[in-house]
This record gives sequence, C-alpha cells and structure tokens, in this order.
Amino acid sequence: MSDCPVVSVSKLSKVYYYGKNNKLTALDNVDLELPRKSMSCLVGPSGSGKTTLLHILGLIDTATKGSYKFNGKEITGLPESELTAMRAENIAFMFQENYLITHLTSLENVLLPIIQIRKLTASDRRKAITLLSEMGIGECINQRVSNLSGGQRQRVCIARALMKSPQLIIADEPSASLDSATTISILHLFQSILEKHNCAMIISTHDITVIDFFSNSIIRIKDGRIIQ
Repeated sequence: MSDCPVVSVSKLSKVYYYGKNNKLTALDNVDLELPRKSMSCLVGPSGSGKTTLLHILGLIDTATKGSYKFNGKEITGLPESELTAMRAENIAFMFQENYLITHLTSLENVLLPIIQIRKLTASDRRKAITLLSEMGIGECINQRVSNLSGGQRQRVCIARALMKSPQLIIADEPSASLDSATTISILHLFQSILEKHNCAMIISTHDITVIDFFSNSIIRIKDGRIIQ
C-alpha cells in the first residue's frame, strides 16, 4: 500500500452564493493532510466550517476551488458518478445519531452496507461476526439493537463502518450519547482499529473528553480557516 496520505487538500475553498451579489465563504484556503493510521480531532465553534469540510472530505460536496487528493489521486473535477463510487467504496461515516435499525440484530445492522450494494456471501457474514467480536460485543451478535447499551450500539456502528474496509472514517460527534468512561474506551478502540486497518480517521466534536484525548492531533478551524 502506498505511503501517501489518505487525504491531502491544498488551498481548498468553498463559497456559497445567494441573492444577487452576496456570498458566504465557508472554507478559505484550507491545507490539510490525514496520513494513514492517523486519528485527528476537528474542533471549532458553530459556523466555523467543520461540517462543510467534512462533507467535502467525504465526497458529499465539492469545493469551489483548490486541490483534493485521495490516496494520491487528484479527484477535483471528477464526475459525480465517479465520486459517488469512490465514496461508497472507500469512505465510512459515523454520526451523532448512529442510524442503527433498532428492530434488527447487531449482525444484521453490520451487514446493511453490503446488502445495499450486492447479495451477501458467507464471507460477508464471517467478516461481520469477526468485527463484532473485535469490538468486544461478540455475545451481542444476535441481540436486537434496541436491547443494547449506548456503548454497545456505538461499537455496532464502528463494526458497520468497517465492513467496507474504508480508507477514511469520518465521525461527527460520535461520543454525544456516551459517558466519559465509555467515550475513553471507544477512543482507545478507534486507535487499535486504525493500526490494524491502515486507514485514517477524522472526528468532529465539542466533547472536552475527546479533545483532551487528542491533545497532540487537534485541527482547529475558525471562520473557514485552519488556525492550528
């Protein structure tokens, strides 16, 4: 596997135009790299550009100008169909609301990303079971998500994100529903995941527990600019 960063953006800007002569600059000449096996914490006040940056990194939105290289490949200007395929294959998302289907089992939820694109195989099921075991909830494989604790649900969410073997994991407030002890446990789990799966992760948060944990890898954004 290449040693190039999973994500490398240069002079990235996003401008929204509204009305006749008005514009809003959401991102302003952002430079950022996310190396393999790195876990970075994105911090900034509301309206700072965090969500816009995550959407562009996740190929949900496109920049107005600038360069975006994913796994060393320049993707700026690629057609939407190609970006959609890259997102489906290489990027996993974890949100504040984990969007698990509570009447399904842990195993069924983890298999959903595969079910949505093709027919399941025995190998898919083995992988899902292995991931849930790695998350420390192997005993919950056949339990409905509605019966799990908040920490257990978050671990199901992590296993689901890893089913596609993503290169980049984007997490938006993943600790919002967790207590401090569970949050620390999940963060340590994230670290072991990155080491084993050779991917990169960026977490957007306001949680002081998460920010303290990431004291050496914090990306601060304000008014659309990276300030640290």
